[in-house]
Amino acid sequence: MDEIPKAQIIKMKSLLDLLRLVVSRMGRQSVGYIYCVKKGDQFVYFISQAVPGWYNFEGIPITMIAHADEPTGPFIKYTMANESEEEKWSFTDFVTTSTTVVYVPIIKMEEAPDFLL
Repeated sequence: MDEIPKAQIIKMKSLLDLLRLVVSRMGRQSVGYIYCVKKGDQFVYFISQAVPGWYNFEGIPITMIAHADEPTGPFIKYTMANESEEEKWSFTDFVTTSTTVVYVPIIKMEEAPDFLL
């Protein structure tokens, strides 16, 4: 069996940048998500995907990461900027209906495979 290639890590400047990526990839009816795992004394938030056409045309895994505080709820509430409000995010325990807010579930992991991080 071939060894699984280690993911190429792309470190985002902030969790807000990672959220922008997740939200921009979501369709109207689809739900995005972010993984979270504690590594040492930091919490790492990440998404992972394979980029096709690399590594003998089998694709290469990439993981986009950001560091932030420990999650205090199972969702991230992402508020889009508008005329009266700046773009922002916060942890939350509940979901409501809004046209300017997107809720991203946090998938907490006990451990992450070595090839992802």
